[in-house]
Amino acid sequence: MGWSAWLDSITLNVIVLNPSLSYKLNDQWSVGGGVQFSWAAFEQSSSLFATDQDSDWAYGYNLGVMYRPTEKLDFGLSYRSKSEHSFDADLQRVNRSVGTDVIVPEIVDMSMRYGFNEDLNLLASVQFHRWSQWDETVLNLSGTDRNGVSIQRDWDDVWKFALGADYRLNSDWRLKAGFSYETSPQDDPSKQWVDLPVGEQYRYSVGASTNWDDVVIDFFYEYADLGEVESEKRALNGNLVGVNGTFEGRIHFVGVNFNF
Repeated sequence: MGWSAWLDSITLNVIVLNPSLSYKLNDQWSVGGGVQFSWAAFEQSSSLFATDQDSDWAYGYNLGVMYRPTEKLDFGLSYRSKSEHSFDADLQRVNRSVGTDVIVPEIVDMSMRYGFNEDLNLLASVQFHRWSQWDETVLNLSGTDRNGVSIQRDWDDVWKFALGADYRLNSDWRLKAGFSYETSPQDDPSKQWVDLPVGEQYRYSVGASTNWDDVVIDFFYEYADLGEVESEKRALNGNLVGVNGTFEGRIHFVGVNFNF
Protein backbone atom coordinates (compact mmCIF):
# COMPACT_ATOMS: atom_id res chain seq x y z
CA MET A 1 0.00 0.00 0.00
CA GLY A 2 1.41 3.41 -0.95
CA TRP A 3 1.55 6.25 1.51
CA SER A 4 -1.15 8.07 -0.48
CA ALA A 5 -3.64 6.18 1.69
CA TRP A 6 -2.26 7.85 4.77
CA LEU A 7 -3.51 11.36 4.06
CA ASP A 8 -6.92 12.79 3.20
CA SER A 9 -6.44 16.29 4.57
CA ILE A 10 -4.01 18.38 6.59
CA THR A 11 -4.75 21.71 8.27
CA LEU A 12 -2.14 24.12 9.62
CA ASN A 13 -3.33 27.49 10.97
CA VAL A 14 -0.68 30.03 11.95
CA ILE A 15 -0.84 33.42 13.72
CA VAL A 16 2.37 35.47 13.99
CA LEU A 17 2.96 38.42 16.33
CA ASN A 18 6.10 40.42 15.54
CA PRO A 19 6.63 43.50 17.77
CA SER A 20 9.58 45.49 16.42
CA LEU A 21 11.59 48.63 17.16
CA SER A 22 13.72 50.77 14.84
CA TYR A 23 16.27 53.50 15.47
CA LYS A 24 17.58 56.16 13.10
CA LEU A 25 21.34 56.50 13.59
CA ASN A 26 21.69 59.45 11.20
CA ASP A 27 20.25 60.72 7.91
CA GLN A 28 21.59 57.68 6.04
CA TRP A 29 21.51 54.70 8.42
CA SER A 30 18.72 53.05 10.41
CA VAL A 31 18.65 49.76 12.33
CA GLY A 32 15.85 47.66 13.75
CA GLY A 33 14.93 44.39 15.37
CA GLY A 34 12.01 42.42 16.69
CA VAL A 35 10.82 39.26 18.41
CA GLN A 36 8.47 36.76 16.74
CA PHE A 37 5.77 34.85 18.58
CA SER A 38 4.22 32.22 16.32
CA TRP A 39 1.15 30.17 17.28
CA ALA A 40 0.21 27.21 15.09
CA ALA A 41 -2.58 24.60 15.19
CA PHE A 42 -2.13 21.26 13.38
CA GLU A 43 -4.68 18.61 12.43
CA GLN A 44 -4.72 15.79 9.87
CA SER A 45 -6.89 12.87 8.79
CA SER A 46 -6.51 9.84 6.52
CA SER A 47 -8.18 6.57 5.65
CA LEU A 48 -6.11 4.98 8.44
CA PHE A 49 -6.38 7.51 11.27
CA ALA A 50 -7.39 11.04 12.27
CA THR A 51 -5.85 13.30 14.90
CA ASP A 52 -7.28 15.81 17.32
CA GLN A 53 -6.04 19.36 16.84
CA ASP A 54 -2.80 20.20 18.65
CA SER A 55 -1.26 23.67 19.01
CA ASP A 56 2.22 24.97 19.78
CA TRP A 57 4.12 28.21 20.26
CA ALA A 58 7.45 28.92 18.53
CA TYR A 59 9.75 31.89 18.95
CA GLY A 60 12.29 33.70 16.81
CA TYR A 61 13.73 37.11 16.05
CA ASN A 62 14.45 39.44 13.14
CA LEU A 63 17.13 42.07 12.53
CA GLY A 64 17.44 44.74 9.85
CA VAL A 65 19.48 47.66 8.58
CA MET A 66 18.60 50.35 6.02
CA TYR A 67 20.96 52.63 4.10
CA ARG A 68 19.75 55.78 2.29
CA PRO A 69 22.52 57.27 0.11
CA THR A 70 20.11 59.80 -1.48
CA GLU A 71 16.52 60.92 -0.97
CA LYS A 72 15.46 58.78 -3.93
CA LEU A 73 17.29 55.56 -3.10
CA ASP A 74 17.07 53.10 -0.18
CA PHE A 75 18.82 49.76 0.37
CA GLY A 76 17.73 47.27 3.02
CA LEU A 77 19.09 44.06 4.48
CA SER A 78 17.14 41.92 6.96
CA TYR A 79 17.41 38.53 8.64
CA ARG A 80 14.65 36.37 10.14
CA SER A 81 15.64 33.44 12.33
CA LYS A 82 14.43 29.86 12.01
CA SER A 83 11.49 28.73 14.13
CA GLU A 84 10.23 25.22 14.81
CA HIS A 85 6.82 23.95 15.93
CA SER A 86 6.53 20.59 17.71
CA PHE A 87 3.16 18.84 17.63
CA ASP A 88 1.96 15.80 19.59
CA ALA A 89 -1.63 15.18 18.49
CA ASP A 90 -3.88 12.50 20.01
CA LEU A 91 -5.21 9.87 17.63
CA GLN A 92 -8.98 9.62 17.62
CA ARG A 93 -10.58 6.38 18.89
CA VAL A 94 -7.25 4.98 20.16
CA ASN A 95 -5.11 5.78 23.18
CA ARG A 96 -2.06 6.92 21.21
CA SER A 97 -0.59 10.08 19.78
CA VAL A 98 1.50 11.02 16.77
CA GLY A 99 4.23 13.64 16.98
CA THR A 100 6.01 15.65 14.31
CA ASP A 101 7.94 18.90 13.85
CA VAL A 102 7.32 21.71 11.36
CA ILE A 103 10.21 24.03 10.52
CA VAL A 104 9.97 27.61 9.21
CA PRO A 105 13.42 28.37 7.76
CA GLU A 106 15.61 31.40 8.27
CA ILE A 107 15.29 34.10 5.60
CA VAL A 108 17.74 36.74 4.36
CA ASP A 109 16.17 39.62 2.43
CA MET A 110 17.98 42.23 0.29
CA SER A 111 15.70 45.03 -0.91
CA MET A 112 15.81 48.33 -2.78
CA ARG A 113 13.48 51.32 -3.25
CA TYR A 114 13.83 53.95 -5.97
CA GLY A 115 11.72 57.11 -5.85
CA PHE A 116 10.82 57.65 -9.51
CA ASN A 117 8.99 60.86 -8.64
CA GLU A 118 7.06 62.34 -5.71
CA ASP A 119 4.18 59.88 -6.17
CA LEU A 120 5.75 56.66 -7.49
CA ASN A 121 8.21 54.28 -5.81
CA LEU A 122 9.73 51.29 -7.61
CA LEU A 123 10.63 48.29 -5.42
CA ALA A 124 12.78 45.19 -5.81
CA SER A 125 13.98 42.43 -3.50
CA VAL A 126 15.92 39.17 -3.47
CA GLN A 127 15.33 36.63 -0.69
CA PHE A 128 17.22 33.52 0.36
CA HIS A 129 15.13 30.84 2.15
CA ARG A 130 17.20 28.13 3.84
CA TRP A 131 14.82 25.22 3.23
CA SER A 132 17.73 22.74 3.14
CA GLN A 133 17.47 22.72 6.95
CA TRP A 134 14.28 20.65 6.58
CA ASP A 135 15.79 17.44 5.20
CA GLU A 136 13.16 15.10 6.64
CA THR A 137 9.87 14.86 8.52
CA VAL A 138 9.64 12.22 11.25
CA LEU A 139 6.27 10.88 12.46
CA ASN A 140 6.57 9.37 15.94
CA LEU A 141 3.74 7.08 17.11
CA SER A 142 3.45 6.66 20.88
CA GLY A 143 3.03 3.24 22.47
CA THR A 144 5.32 1.42 20.02
CA ASP A 145 8.95 0.35 20.10
CA ARG A 146 9.47 1.20 16.45
CA ASN A 147 11.50 4.20 15.34
CA GLY A 148 9.56 7.06 13.81
CA VAL A 149 8.49 6.97 10.18
CA SER A 150 10.84 9.21 8.19
CA ILE A 151 9.67 11.20 5.15
CA GLN A 152 12.79 12.23 3.25
CA ARG A 153 12.40 15.78 1.90
CA ASP A 154 15.96 16.49 0.68
CA TRP A 155 14.93 20.05 -0.09
CA ASP A 156 17.24 22.65 -1.62
CA ASP A 157 17.52 26.25 -0.54
CA VAL A 158 15.13 28.62 -2.32
CA TRP A 159 15.62 32.01 -4.00
CA LYS A 160 12.77 34.49 -4.35
CA PHE A 161 12.85 37.48 -6.72
CA ALA A 162 10.24 40.24 -6.45
CA LEU A 163 9.32 43.50 -8.20
CA GLY A 164 6.72 46.02 -7.13
CA ALA A 165 5.42 49.57 -7.22
CA ASP A 166 3.91 51.95 -4.68
CA TYR A 167 1.82 54.88 -5.98
CA ARG A 168 0.38 57.81 -4.01
CA LEU A 169 -3.19 58.24 -5.25
CA ASN A 170 -4.01 61.22 -3.02
CA SER A 171 -3.25 62.54 0.46
CA ASP A 172 -5.13 59.64 2.09
CA TRP A 173 -4.38 56.55 -0.01
CA ARG A 174 -1.46 54.71 -1.58
CA LEU A 175 -1.88 51.87 -4.10
CA LYS A 176 0.50 48.89 -4.36
CA ALA A 177 1.14 46.04 -6.79
CA GLY A 178 3.79 43.35 -7.06
CA PHE A 179 5.00 40.13 -8.65
CA SER A 180 7.41 37.48 -7.37
CA TYR A 181 9.01 34.26 -8.59
CA GLU A 182 10.29 31.55 -6.25
CA THR A 183 12.53 28.63 -7.20
CA SER A 184 11.57 25.06 -6.34
CA PRO A 185 13.09 23.33 -3.29
CA GLN A 186 12.63 19.90 -4.90
CA ASP A 187 12.53 18.99 -8.62
CA ASP A 188 12.78 15.20 -8.30
CA PRO A 189 9.29 13.63 -8.82
CA SER A 190 10.31 10.59 -6.76
CA LYS A 191 10.88 12.86 -3.72
CA GLN A 192 7.48 14.57 -3.80
CA TRP A 193 5.06 13.60 -1.03
CA VAL A 194 1.29 13.96 -0.90
CA ASP A 195 1.33 15.99 2.32
CA LEU A 196 3.42 18.80 0.84
CA PRO A 197 4.15 18.75 -2.92
CA VAL A 198 6.46 21.65 -3.83
CA GLY A 199 7.54 23.42 -7.02
CA GLU A 200 8.12 26.83 -8.51
CA GLN A 201 5.81 29.60 -7.31
CA TYR A 202 4.47 32.71 -9.04
CA ARG A 203 2.71 35.29 -6.87
CA TYR A 204 0.68 38.36 -7.87
CA SER A 205 -0.44 40.95 -5.34
CA VAL A 206 -2.33 44.23 -5.08
CA GLY A 207 -3.02 46.41 -2.07
CA ALA A 208 -3.77 49.81 -0.62
CA SER A 209 -2.75 51.69 2.51
CA THR A 210 -4.15 54.62 4.44
CA ASN A 211 -3.46 56.51 7.67
CA TRP A 212 -5.78 56.60 10.66
CA ASP A 213 -4.31 59.05 13.17
CA ASP A 214 -0.86 57.55 13.89
CA VAL A 215 -1.74 54.09 12.55
CA VAL A 216 -0.91 52.92 9.01
CA ILE A 217 -3.46 50.36 7.76
CA ASP A 218 -2.52 48.08 4.85
CA PHE A 219 -5.05 46.00 2.90
CA PHE A 220 -3.77 43.37 0.48
CA TYR A 221 -4.78 40.51 -1.80
CA GLU A 222 -2.34 37.93 -3.18
CA TYR A 223 -2.83 35.12 -5.68
CA ALA A 224 -0.25 32.33 -5.53
CA ASP A 225 0.16 30.02 -8.52
CA LEU A 226 1.97 26.92 -7.26
CA GLY A 227 1.93 25.36 -10.73
CA GLU A 228 1.89 21.64 -11.50
CA VAL A 229 4.11 19.25 -9.55
CA GLU A 230 4.81 15.75 -10.88
CA SER A 231 5.01 12.84 -8.42
CA GLU A 232 6.28 9.28 -8.91
CA LYS A 233 6.22 6.17 -6.75
CA ARG A 234 9.55 5.18 -5.26
CA ALA A 235 11.03 2.14 -3.53
CA LEU A 236 11.31 2.21 0.27
CA ASN A 237 12.41 -0.84 2.27
CA GLY A 238 11.42 -3.11 -0.60
CA ASN A 239 7.98 -1.54 -1.07
CA LEU A 240 6.63 1.01 -3.53
CA VAL A 241 5.37 4.12 -1.74
CA GLY A 242 3.90 7.40 -2.88
CA VAL A 243 1.71 8.07 -5.90
CA ASN A 244 2.03 8.61 -9.62
CA GLY A 245 0.26 11.81 -10.53
CA THR A 246 0.20 15.58 -10.78
CA PHE A 247 -0.55 18.11 -8.05
CA GLU A 248 -1.90 21.59 -8.81
CA GLY A 249 -1.97 24.43 -6.31
CA ARG A 250 -3.73 27.81 -6.32
CA ILE A 251 -3.98 29.91 -3.13
CA HIS A 252 -5.75 33.21 -2.42
CA PHE A 253 -4.57 35.41 0.47
CA VAL A 254 -6.47 38.37 1.93
CA GLY A 255 -5.10 40.36 4.84
CA VAL A 256 -4.91 43.57 6.87
CA ASN A 257 -1.79 44.92 8.60
CA PHE A 258 -1.70 47.59 11.30
CA ASN A 259 1.55 49.54 11.81
CA PHE A 260 1.77 51.74 14.90
